[in-house]
Amino acid sequence: MPHIIIEGKIINFESIHSSFTKRVERCNQLIIKFEDSFLNLPKDLILIRTMVIENNINQKYYIQLMKKDNQVTVRLDPTTDPSDKNNGVKMSIAMVAKMILSIHKEPDDLRITKTNLAGFI
Repeated sequence: MPHIIIEGKIINFESIHSSFTKRVERCNQLIIKFEDSFLNLPKDLILIRTMVIENNINQKYYIQLMKKDNQVTVRLDPTTDPSDKNNGVKMSIAMVAKMILSIHKEPDDLRITKTNLAGFI
């Protein structure tokens, strides 16, 4: 399963959730749409409703951000895991990870420690 693990001293899930904005990215035959963000009550899980259209195939799923201690795992939500993990799906996960890194301004705050999506970051 495609994933990215980000580690750092301080990871503020509320700021990640509140910084979320709906957006659409277009590139050639690819459209990635981030539709909404949901934060659970314990504030350790965020779901981002995502849609990818690539080669006329439409897939809707959630990207899951799980917080544990000083790390965040960015991956596909297992209950909505798309059957075709095409480049658009992988790019959407990488884009969410980049968003998390951009929210934390200090360069030493966060770093990617594990991933199987290195080619998309």
